[in-house]
Amino acid sequence: MHLANQFLKFLWDIIDNNSIDEIYTTSFTTKHDSLNHWLTYGSEQTSYCIKFNKEKLFDDMYFRQRKFLSGYDNVDYEPATNIFHSLLEEHYLPEVLGYILNSNLDLDLDKKELDKKCAIAAIEIFNEVIFKIASIKDRAFKYEEEYRFTLFHPGSVMLNDDDQIDYFDFIDSSDIDFLEQGDKDGKHFPLCYRTLKSGIIAPYRAIPFPKNSIEEIIIGPSENNELAVKGLKSLLSSLNFDVEVSSTKTSFRRI
Repeated sequence: MHLANQFLKFLWDIIDNNSIDEIYTTSFTTKHDSLNHWLTYGSEQTSYCIKFNKEKLFDDMYFRQRKFLSGYDNVDYEPATNIFHSLLEEHYLPEVLGYILNSNLDLDLDKKELDKKCAIAAIEIFNEVIFKIASIKDRAFKYEEEYRFTLFHPGSVMLNDDDQIDYFDFIDSSDIDFLEQGDKDGKHFPLCYRTLKSGIIAPYRAIPFPKNSIEEIIIGPSENNELAVKGLKSLLSSLNFDVEVSSTKTSFRRI
């Protein structure tokens, strides 16, 4: 009980004292050639759907070397509170207590070391919870079968009344070969802005991705599908980019 309470104290302190402003998500879907998606997210003219190879697109160490945390996850269509409580009670808390109790520490002589382990476990779980919460959506959207990539800049960690510590200095980062920050705003992924359809200005991070992660481009409903295919193939050829091009199997046409 002492260990459980100690861990929970660290976790609530982290939630209260640490900012989570730097979270970015990109949405994908596991559905191929969906009429609902063409109608919801496509344009009134010709639309395009890009199919990625997840294994080639995602490289966790690439982001950690640049001091970002990343992850892919299926979207959950359940209330956030239910998911958080379930994760904490059924997964995280038993796992953490097992880790701490099996660490071969003398609980009396090594209290400081035990507290540190509790704190590290708490901040890691805090980050995991952020990724999980970033992949929650109202159940009305369940038909989308969404899959999200989340990028998170953890910044500094502050526990209790201690000074702030850079996250990657707080955890064991001996296996990470960090890269020097090089671009004009001090970040590897420059902060940019775009205007949404609603007119709202939204920040985003510009992130390069490997060209070979694109496997296929699907052309959506179009008034002239044949011309759309020829135009896209011509563009890809001019870029020396060999990728499969296909057309939607739906019979929908805008009128």
